[in-house]
Amino acid sequence: MAEPTGVKRPDHPDFWILSETILALKADMTEADSDPAEQERRWRARYEEVGDFDSIAYAAIQCGLDLYGIETGADWSLLILGGRQESYIKAVQAFFDGFIMGASLVRKKAERE
Repeated sequence: MAEPTGVKRPDHPDFWILSETILALKADMTEADSDPAEQERRWRARYEEVGDFDSIAYAAIQCGLDLYGIETGADWSLLILGGRQESYIKAVQAFFDGFIMGASLVRKKAERE
């Protein structure tokens, strides 16, 4: 994980679990860059290691809708017209990543005990 300027990287075992989890996920996606179908398969497989993909997807999408205040079709249209659709998609991806990082942290900490 890149270290932001002026922010000290934690040297705690939890940080390294989180870092390894997200780096492995990103590496998996990069390896399949030229094959979107394979990228999708790998992405789903990673999330299915920690839970039901459809449930995780629904929760991530709902969190994104909530974050952006989208309650109606008109709200969605305004988001698109305002050029914020890509930002919304990145927010949903951040929720996806947060779910997998949290689940991995819990699982790997339990394995250590």
